[in-house]
Amino acid sequence: MTDKAARRQSGISAAGGPAGSTATEFWLNRRAHPRHVLVRRSGILHMVGEPEPCVIVNISAGGLMARTFRPSVAGDRIRVELVPGETIEGSVLWAQDWSIGIAFDELIDVEALLSRPWVAEHRKDRRQSLRMGISCPASLRIGKRFHYGRVTDISGGGARFRAAKALTKSGRAQLTLPDLPPLAATVAWTDEADCGLAFDEQIPEEALRRWLDLRGNKG
Repeated sequence: MTDKAARRQSGISAAGGPAGSTATEFWLNRRAHPRHVLVRRSGILHMVGEPEPCVIVNISAGGLMARTFRPSVAGDRIRVELVPGETIEGSVLWAQDWSIGIAFDELIDVEALLSRPWVAEHRKDRRQSLRMGISCPASLRIGKRFHYGRVTDISGGGARFRAAKALTKSGRAQLTLPDLPPLAATVAWTDEADCGLAFDEQIPEEALRRWLDLRGNKG
């Protein structure tokens, strides 16, 4: 089966959105309801199995796009929990790499939702977030240059990266780790082969704990 045919069968178009009549409804919905972009707040997706932490990238009255930490399938029924104890019913319209698009069953009041505390914000603040020492192989792209080394310390908000050679540049970066989506970041400081990274999007604590458990004693 070709890649194009596989996308069509799974309900995903070549552009990364849903195919067929679902796609038409999806794009009409996007045009009808303004999106709030770069939300970057943590939520919880309730599907089959345990609740799945996610990062909301953008949201409108009719749906949202989220960064996930486990695979999802187009067509899955889903409940989205943003405000603690309250869920929004919907369906997964498309799933690509580490991102999914969700259409709500009913329109929501986005302004009211954004003004309320979300699930992760009822817990400890960012400065008190989980931070762990670890030795994990990783690659770091700064500009057009790739550096290979290890992450020696990680939290939901950032990491310490140790390169094989001295680092000479700072600025915008992307960190790649096993079993996590690519992490956009800014190089906050450098010290020869070491650097500190501040992530653009906070990794939800539940997702980070699960990843650390998965890594276990892996080098």
